Formats: sequence, C-alpha cells, structure tokens
Amino acid sequence: MATYNEIKGDTVEVRATDPANPQIGEIWYNSTTGVIKGYAVKASAWSSGGNLNNARETQGFGTLTAGLVAGGSPGIASTVEEYDGSTWTSSTALPADRNQVGPATQSPQTAGLIFAGNSPPGSATNTSLEWDGSTWTSGGNYPASLARLAGAGTQTSALGAGGKYPHSNVAATYDGSSWTAISNIGTARYGLAGGGASDSSAVIFGGSDQSFPTFNVVGNTEEWNGSSWSEVNNLNTARAYLGGCGTQTSALVGAGLIGSGTPPAISMGSAISEEYDGTSWAATANPAIARHTTGMGGTASTSAFMAGGNTVPGLSTATEEYNASPIGTVTLTTS
Repeated sequence: MATYNEIKGDTVEVRATDPANPQIGEIWYNSTTGVIKGYAVKASAWSSGGNLNNARETQGFGTLTAGLVAGGSPGIASTVEEYDGSTWTSSTALPADRNQVGPATQSPQTAGLIFAGNSPPGSATNTSLEWDGSTWTSGGNYPASLARLAGAGTQTSALGAGGKYPHSNVAATYDGSSWTAISNIGTARYGLAGGGASDSSAVIFGGSDQSFPTFNVVGNTEEWNGSSWSEVNNLNTARAYLGGCGTQTSALVGAGLIGSGTPPAISMGSAISEEYDGTSWAATANPAIARHTTGMGGTASTSAFMAGGNTVPGLSTATEEYNASPIGTVTLTTS
C-alpha cells in the first residue's frame, strides 16, 4: 500500500495566494506573506458585536444572527431590541413592563415566548407573552408567580424551572396555549439558566439555593427527559444570575455571579464560560467583560450572543459573539 508521502510528497506546497477551497488538514506556504498556513479547527473565541441601544439587565432568545432581548431593568422594562449579527434595532415594546423573565431560549426571532418575571415596581407575575415578529400577545399563565427562572424550548414547546420568591422548585411545560406543572426540580433555586430544544428535552444549571441576605451559588445541573428530572455533572464554576443557551447536548453558559456569602462578599460578575456536551461541562474561551444578568441566545454551544448585563457599578450595552471551534485558515509560522 502506498504511503501518504508517496502519494502527496513530503514538501509543503508553495502558493502565491491562499487556496480558495482548502481541505481540512491541508498545509501550504504563502510566498507573498512568507508564512506557512493550514486549514484546520480554530480555537473557540468571543469577539465584540454591535452594542445594544439601551444598557440593561435583560434576557434573550434566538440566534447569533437573529436574536432578541426583551425587557430589563432599571427603567426600560418594556424595551425590545432585535439583532441581525451586527446591529441592534428597536422593536415593538412589551405591552407591560417586565424584567427577570423566563425566555424560551430556542425560540426563533420571529416566534418567541417570555414568561413570569417581575412586573415593576417589584411584584412577580405569572403571565406569558408570545411574539410573532411584530406583535406581543398574551399567552397562558405560568403555574406560579416567579422571577429569575430558567427557560428552554420554543413558543409551542417550552419549559420553565426554578425562580424566586424566595427560591422555588416549580417546573412546568408549555404547549403553545397552556402551561402544565411537571415534577419539581431536585434543587430549589433562582437565578438559574437553561437550554433545550423542546419541553421534553431540556437542561437547567446554576443559580442560588438561598435568599438574601444569605446568598449561596450552586453548580447543580439537571436534565429533563419529558417525564423526570435527573441530576448530572455540575458546572465547574458555580454561579447565579448567569446567561445560558443551547440544547441538552450542546449548551453554553456565560458570565454570572460567583462566590457565596452576604453582600458585599458576593462577586459582582464574572467572565467565565463553559460548554456542555450532554455529559460534562468543560471550560472554554472567556468573554472580555465580567457581568451578570445578561441576555443570551444560540441554538447550540457553537454559536451564540451575549448582550447587556450588569458589570457593577454600571449597566452594559456591550454584545459579545461566541464561535466555538470554527474551521478556517490558520497561520502556523510567522514571517
């Protein structure tokens, strides 16, 4: 059998320009720039995106190139913005002020769902709002009035879990018209996040299992299979008020409060990300900005946005975009 060297040779091909359609593993010398290059899997990375028009704590759904954030605090709790991958544009406002909502994180930009949350000046609500790309309309009522809860799924197949006041183990699923209570989650908590493609396949993670003035962050991760919850591997860094998106087998978490105790012992935000593959969490590239209560969206752990949030002492307009292990041209040597 012929060897690779016999077929391809043992020299690096010299090119004046990079190939238009390279193959994975291909290596060449660019004689114009004087460097050796290759086509390979690149490192995961966060990069700067377009700024929100309004600095805020918020929640979101959608994808990197078609995202949405809705409501927030303080003072702009009905404001909605849409993202096209480079620019945020103001959209139809919520019919009522809302923050700390549960978002159906897998919803597309034109068919979204948010539920529960705070309705300023501070009382929790159980109402849901559905989005059709131009108008918000009332949906079914959540089983409990809660804020800072996790969300997953889509407008017609959603899941909510956890929340406060003070911290809850309630969970429920949505079929596009009504919510149905399901088995309680194993660890009552609030300030958690979630991901999942539907109401029968979801994952929730992080949060705080105690209420102020005591604050205790957790890394607990639980999966829902349509009939029961199961405790799985914890986050590597316990946190609350975190951002999350993706699916049960490809989830991403970013930012959040870390540390436990009583204020001001609590960390005021982190710049730590992790990816979940359906079994365990692994550290990945970290965003540039430490923050908490940020809006995230992304259909998998490989592509997502993170916008706004609280950087303490100020609110942020910044958006960061995540691309995990993209394939592309990499420079192997310098000139």
